Amino acid sequence: MIFDVTIDQRSDFTSILYLFINSFRILVKSKLTDNSDGSWDTEFRSILFDSQQRSWDLEVERGVSPELIIDFGHLRTFSIKKKELLEKISGDRVLTNKLPTYFQDINKLRNDWAHFRKIEAADLIKNLTNLRNINDVILSDNELKNKIQKLLEKLIQTNPTTPVKPVLPRQGDPTITLTNKPLTYTQAYRIINSEYPNYGLSRSNSNFANISNSGPFWWLDIPAIRFFNGGYLLLNSHSNKTLFLLELQPNSIDYNRLFNKRKNGRYQVYISARKADFLLETLKRNFSFKNCVVLEHDYDMNNI
Repeated sequence: MIFDVTIDQRSDFTSILYLFINSFRILVKSKLTDNSDGSWDTEFRSILFDSQQRSWDLEVERGVSPELIIDFGHLRTFSIKKKELLEKISGDRVLTNKLPTYFQDINKLRNDWAHFRKIEAADLIKNLTNLRNINDVILSDNELKNKIQKLLEKLIQTNPTTPVKPVLPRQGDPTITLTNKPLTYTQAYRIINSEYPNYGLSRSNSNFANISNSGPFWWLDIPAIRFFNGGYLLLNSHSNKTLFLLELQPNSIDYNRLFNKRKNGRYQVYISARKADFLLETLKRNFSFKNCVVLEHDYDMNNI
């Protein structure tokens, strides 16, 4: 699906790109100054490709400040050559490993944006989500964070039926083994119903999800009737071998406002499995399911 941006949305995204690159320039100058024996700009230039170094030198000759020469096209190279530095700043090895891909995608989108090419809605929202994740753990720019969140909400309202799978940093998603693997729908329901028969879980009154392979979140397509009449969400953390049962009270959640409605009439909900924002809905980030938890159950794969 092709997404035709409005003038306001284009202005908002241009502002986000400006704030992001400006914050990253400040970070680069500060951290390379702290870790360099020479000048920070000499070290930054040294990590660039030959063609980028030639462009850098031309800009310097024109009198442009080195800090302002840093651009989106440099960020992928920087994230590769300065991986240890970025990991130290973020404290997140998995996110640091993903940065080259994130920056490559962001730079492509930025170039398409600058040349007024058509942009896919899912691609735009995916890259905004990546910008938000990078800002959260590396830049910590509150103005940037707020602008990204507001634009994401506008885009979702404008394009409510576009399915979007957020790309989030994976916090050490473990290797799956025979004793550490996702549960099937049948296995999860058997565990809960055998131990807690009063809930009477079934496909007609509940939804089930394992943590996604794409990141630390649960991805569910929830029918409106689940919010209207009430029901349950059963979430499995196979790394911890823990099942979380969430109860949705009838008419207690403003699902039309809080969640993204798909063409099939179901609501696309992503629930965070990260410690930092556990059970927060991760797309609009306006609702936490923490108060819905009625049960946490640890299970043993050997007994299933």
